Amino acid sequence: MKRLIAGAVCAVLILVPRAPRADEGTVEGLAAAERAFSALSVERGMRDAFLAFLSDRSFLFRPLPVDGRAVWQDRQPVPGTLIWEPSYVEVSSSGDLGLSTGPWEYRPAPGAADSTIAHGHFVTMWSRDSSSTWRVALDLGVSHEKPERGLKSGVFVTGPDHGRAPARAVDPAALSRGLTAMDASLSAGAGAHGAARAFQAAAARDARIYREGEQPATTSKTAAARFVEGAGTPRWTPWGAGASRAGDLGYTYGVVERTATGGAAPVSAS
Repeated sequence: MKRLIAGAVCAVLILVPRAPRADEGTVEGLAAAERAFSALSVERGMRDAFLAFLSDRSFLFRPLPVDGRAVWQDRQPVPGTLIWEPSYVEVSSSGDLGLSTGPWEYRPAPGAADSTIAHGHFVTMWSRDSSSTWRVALDLGVSHEKPERGLKSGVFVTGPDHGRAPARAVDPAALSRGLTAMDASLSAGAGAHGAARAFQAAAARDARIYREGEQPATTSKTAAARFVEGAGTPRWTPWGAGASRAGDLGYTYGVVERTATGGAAPVSAS
């Protein structure tokens, strides 16, 4: 029943936030896509999940970059269960490129000879395709001992707010060329001044390093220390790059090789 107060009709309107769709170009939309990806892996298996979410031009790392769809199309279904969840998500202001990372677990099938549960962290670069649906552009991961705060820990952090997209879109191809040039500069700096100095000059304050067998380094100090581990001087050879239409988020991928010391063979990684 309406109440009249001072001759006016008073009403209270309660707005219930609408849950974001998984295809929206927001942090929440990308997180929903990542969770849906994992849920499909649990429900139908890894092969079906990856083929459903990989973009037509996607790359996985084994350890070198390989065609993602070709890898999974050629694989037989895996009997174990791979499950994961995002703990950090960042999305460009133009909503067309995003980053997601977090813990994963591989659980062997019941009755498997080895029942050990494997743990690690993943990094996924996502892009929104012509239908505005989030698709995986790059996917990589490392394995390590069981973390203190793994799955179901409740940890979820959003990246920096990129604000509103500029009125005019930048040229992603030009930005990609700029990013590969930055890789070349980083490589040259490492050769001339040492890896530590070159990395510190180029790294953001929230730089992260993922290395096989170790949990992610998530501060610039720990990342810098881990970045310079290993013998020889690292050299970067970018194979490809991508950037958002807003020019505020991008990635490169390729091979890093440490020069040989004492007659040893060079060490390569991606």
